[in-house]
Amino acid sequence: MPSGKTMSRHSGFALWVLCVCLLLPAVSVATEGIAPLKMVSGRSHAPGELLVKFKPGTAKIQRALVVAATGTKEIQRFSKQGISRIKLPKGQSLQHALDVYRADPNVEYVQPNYIYQAQAVPVDTNY
Repeated sequence: MPSGKTMSRHSGFALWVLCVCLLLPAVSVATEGIAPLKMVSGRSHAPGELLVKFKPGTAKIQRALVVAATGTKEIQRFSKQGISRIKLPKGQSLQHALDVYRADPNVEYVQPNYIYQAQAVPVDTNY
């Protein structure tokens, strides 16, 4: 019978594997139908998309006003994280949109919608 410490380590690893398995389909869905990936400073991102984190306490109407003022569109909201996935209108430069969002006092941070890929899997015979 494994010790409590071993069980805890296996439980932690199992949780990690579960998270990875749950996130991989989300990455696939998020990138489905997207044109060739663009590069910003050597990193791939979904073309014409930003992730915007609004400051805590920013009301829904304030978020909507910021998005409308930039001419962009919120296409997905991650409520627990306070992050909005934003689509830029055709022809609007990514850098311009980044600058406009960064200048808004309601925005905590903004970044291109970077694409992340798993680079390795654990070396474990039980994996």
